Amino acid sequence: STAYADFILPYGFTFTLKGNLSTRNEERSSYGSAVIGGSAKGTDGKLSKTIYNYKTWTFQQQLNWNHTYGKHFINVLLGHENYSYKRDYTYTRAQGVKIEGLEALVNFTTPTDATGYAERYRTESYLGRVQYSYNDRYNIEGSFRRDGGSRFSSKVRWGNFGSVGANWLFTAEDFMKDQTWITNGKLRANWGQVGNDAGSGPYAYYSLYGSDIKGGNAAYVMSQLANPDLFWETGESWGIGLEARLFNRWNLSVEYYDKRN
Repeated sequence: STAYADFILPYGFTFTLKGNLSTRNEERSSYGSAVIGGSAKGTDGKLSKTIYNYKTWTFQQQLNWNHTYGKHFINVLLGHENYSYKRDYTYTRAQGVKIEGLEALVNFTTPTDATGYAERYRTESYLGRVQYSYNDRYNIEGSFRRDGGSRFSSKVRWGNFGSVGANWLFTAEDFMKDQTWITNGKLRANWGQVGNDAGSGPYAYYSLYGSDIKGGNAAYVMSQLANPDLFWETGESWGIGLEARLFNRWNLSVEYYDKRN
């Protein structure tokens, strides 16, 4: 489900609220009859059940300001966003059916397996953007965002990322007015950074332990070393480009860029 609301405020301000909630539940079962045969025939029947529960929600708040005075235009955006992801998994299996055909775990005498896990992931972001244009000829934009993610330890949880870009519509200049063979000529340049946490699992910075059997006894053994310095992957790129329409027939686009993580 999604909710959206715009509040028109004085002096060119607009406040926007956006919310999204999604839930999904899955349940799967597999029943092996002790009568009909198959893999369950030697186990007096068996039943397994798998349950998945998913829930995600996003909540955004944005304050936007537009203003035009003469040939000048400016737009300012401030925003805040929360995101939450939740997944629960449960698997159970039992054998030894009491009453044939009744597919419920309570109808089986011997539990043989039970496992499950809970996965949680959350992010919070603060962002800002400023756009300025003079006579639709000179345009510049700058943005900044601060992202925090639950996949990193508290001392390195937040990352800062920014970008800036500009373009020049040179065919709008007076010295180009007599050049009819080229229109919509634009030079542009940009630089920016973006953060990525998709390469890390939800508990990648924790010390993790898994259950095992050692010497015939139940035990927990380390399955992952702690990594408290694990941090956002930062993608950085810059580029320059030229765009134009030639003889009102062909579109030209030339670009050079460098992108690194």
